[in-house]
Amino acid sequence: MLGSSLCRLYNNKHKVYAFHRDKVSLSSCTADYSLDLMDSNQLDAQFSQIKPDLVIHCAGLTSIDVCEKEPTLAHEANITVTENVARICSNETKLVYISTDQVYGKASDHSEINTVLQPVNQYGKTKLQGEQKVKELCTDHLIIRTNIFGWNVKPERMSSAEWIYRSLKKGKEITLFTDYTFSPVYTECLGDIIMQLVDKDFTG
Repeated sequence: MLGSSLCRLYNNKHKVYAFHRDKVSLSSCTADYSLDLMDSNQLDAQFSQIKPDLVIHCAGLTSIDVCEKEPTLAHEANITVTENVARICSNETKLVYISTDQVYGKASDHSEINTVLQPVNQYGKTKLQGEQKVKELCTDHLIIRTNIFGWNVKPERMSSAEWIYRSLKKGKEITLFTDYTFSPVYTECLGDIIMQLVDKDFTG
């Protein structure tokens, strides 16, 4: 969802190379590559060809339920893949890692200076370990802890925002929650924020 939004947003002003798991790219871009990010050799070959100056890593397993049911898959998707991407970014490549507010968990302090984080689920734990890989392996990095909403380009996928919108449009009654508070940002707004931070050469 976020990757396709960023492709649409950046494609007019930048050369955008999209890495994805589908047979073809579902978003506009300069060129696209269907590959497995677990395959570090394949990833290395494509990086050597493109030589990117900026990488925005927004791939991962985001389903909290699936992460809980399949912790090994969560580790591969959110830690191993991130390690592969971070390791391959050279000193000339800035890496933007899209993390999550789930890394805070039970911590009451949600500021960047808080280093005592208490994620309560596998998703938060694996994304936090992904952050640590980025810090360890990539000198020029930007970690963004966020919560997003937007629209999927895949017909079979539906975000929570789409589910709420479509349900209300059809007059369906829906059950939400009273014990969870968060402030999601629209994917294209996040795209603008990312570029502002990159233009300012922000790191950390």
